[in-house]
Amino acid sequence: MQALLTPLTVGISEFKKNPGATLRKAKGAPVAVLSHNAPSFYVVQPEVMQGFADALAEKDFTALIAARRASAAQGNSIEVSVDDL
Repeated sequence: MQALLTPLTVGISEFKKNPGATLRKAKGAPVAVLSHNAPSFYVVQPEVMQGFADALAEKDFTALIAARRASAAQGNSIEVSVDDL
């Protein structure tokens, strides 16, 4: 059985009948839409999706910073003047 990533679920038939009502009932929380008692897809409000996107971008940026710090610690840096920038 596949894990549900949200406590709020709705059957796909009910979701198709009135998706707006499902979103209102969710009050901004993600909703798992089930097909044959397994999650088929998740529905999230735009603000929630933006939060996911921001978190992923921050994670990628944090990894890039860590890699560049490690590279600099190994002496792989180039000295530049602020005037050259």
